[in-house]
Amino acid sequence: MSQLNYLQSRQVVKSAAMSALPGTLVKDLLDPIKVDGFDRYKLSAEGYDCRHWVTEVILLWRRNGLIGQRDEALETLKSACDKN
Repeated sequence: MSQLNYLQSRQVVKSAAMSALPGTLVKDLLDPIKVDGFDRYKLSAEGYDCRHWVTEVILLWRRNGLIGQRDEALETLKSACDKN
């Protein structure tokens, strides 16, 4: 993973808060990303495929029991994709 020089893109379509389940550590969130190879995923400077990456990682965290099944973040992402 690389350090980014900005806090939030200026081209954000939507943003939403997402909460990990109690007891979840940062390591718990990062490990499945590394195991499934999402840490090597290349995004263009324009952000192409960003929604795909975010969707897949949210679903990965759900499958691993790290976030709730009805988390607001994925619903917001789906809503933003439907409008584009």
